[in-house]
Amino acid sequence: MFHLKRVQYFNDFLKCGISGNPIQWGDYYYVDDEDGKIVSAAEMARIKEQERLESFDYSRLNKVQSLSEYQEAVRQYEREYLERTIKDRPVFHKGVY
Repeated sequence: MFHLKRVQYFNDFLKCGISGNPIQWGDYYYVDDEDGKIVSAAEMARIKEQERLESFDYSRLNKVQSLSEYQEAVRQYEREYLERTIKDRPVFHKGVY
């Protein structure tokens, strides 16, 4: 599991395991608790955004002919996305809901 951390000291030198770019003072990064791999938070966000854009199906949006049809198609996509990802979202609780 990844844990979000931040470089707190100016003389700490960390390197992103994916891009190889240095992680500087004040930057956020993720550390995997199983194998200790370090990934920059910016790189992780870029990868997630790229995956989200590639998985989106534009065929329904390209077929709409009016603004109201477009808005309804976007709402439908949002509902479907929420249904797909609701189980993957972490839930924080202390035994009280």
